[in-house]
Amino acid sequence: MANTTGVAPSSTFKEPYFATIREAINKVPEVKWALGVAGVLSAVGLILSGLQIHPLVALIGFPIMIVFMALLAIFAASIKDIKRTGVSRAFVWFVLIIFITFIAALFSAALINSPYHLRDKVEELIATKPITIDFGSAGTIMLPYQQPANQLFHKFGIEVSDATPNTQVIVQGGTFVRPDGSHFMRNVLTQTCQHGEPVQFTLRFKPSISSLKVVRAGLLSRSPSGVVHPKWQACVYDGKEEIQCKGEPLLASYADAPEQEIDLEGTHITSAQFVSDGRKQDGTPFASTCAVLIDRITIKR
Repeated sequence: MANTTGVAPSSTFKEPYFATIREAINKVPEVKWALGVAGVLSAVGLILSGLQIHPLVALIGFPIMIVFMALLAIFAASIKDIKRTGVSRAFVWFVLIIFITFIAALFSAALINSPYHLRDKVEELIATKPITIDFGSAGTIMLPYQQPANQLFHKFGIEVSDATPNTQVIVQGGTFVRPDGSHFMRNVLTQTCQHGEPVQFTLRFKPSISSLKVVRAGLLSRSPSGVVHPKWQACVYDGKEEIQCKGEPLLASYADAPEQEIDLEGTHITSAQFVSDGRKQDGTPFASTCAVLIDRITIKR
C-alpha cells in the first residue's frame, strides 16, 4: 500500500544518515571514536532524564562499572586459555568460588538470618509500610449480602474477638457517599444487632501495630427521617492498658453525611475495641444501624 501520509517511513528517513556514517568510517576510521563519544552522551542523557539516576550515583558507578568490565574481559580470556596456564585455571576457580559463596550467604541471610540479618531487614521494611484493609474484596453480591469478617482480617494477622454475645462482626454491602458527594455501592465493616442494646467487638493485632486509622463510611440520606448513625468509639490498648480513645456522637442529619476519619497512635498497640450505641439518651433505640459502619481501616506496624 502506498504511503499517503506525506511522511517518509522511519527506516527510509534514517538510512541516508547511517550510509553517511558508514562511508565516513571507511574513509576516516577515527570517526568511530566520535560514535563512541555520541554513545556515551546518549547514555548520560538516558541516565539523567530517562532513568532519573542522581549524577553523583552515576559518577561513582562509572569507575565501578569499568572495573567489572575489566574483570569480565579477564574472565572471558581466562576461559579461552584455561587449558594452557595454571594462572587462568586458578582465576576461573577463584571467581566461581566467590560467586558460589556469595549466593550461599545471600540465601542463608534470607532464610535463617545468618550471617547477615537480611530477613529482619526485609520484614522491617515491609512492616513499616501502611496496610489498608479494603472491605470491597468481600463477597457480598449474593444473598444474604454479608459475610463474617474473620476470614478477611485473618489475611492481615488480625483476630476478631470479644464480640457482644449473639452478635457477629460482618462485612455488608450498601450505598454510601464519597467525600465529593457522589454515591456509590460499597462494602462496610459493621456488627449485627442485639435488641437495640450497645454492641462491641475487639480487633487483636499480631504482631502489634503503631497506628490505626478508621474511616467511618459516608452516609446517604434516602428517607424523610434522614441519616441516623449510632454513637461509636474506638479505643486502642497495649495489653490491658488503654492508650487512646476517639469516636463520634450519635449522628442525626437530613443531609448526606460525608465520611469521617479518626487516627489512633501508640508505640505498641496490641488491640482495638469498638463500642457502638444507637440509643437516645433515654435508652430507646434510635439509629437505623446497630453499629458503626466502617469503610476502611489502615494499620501501620
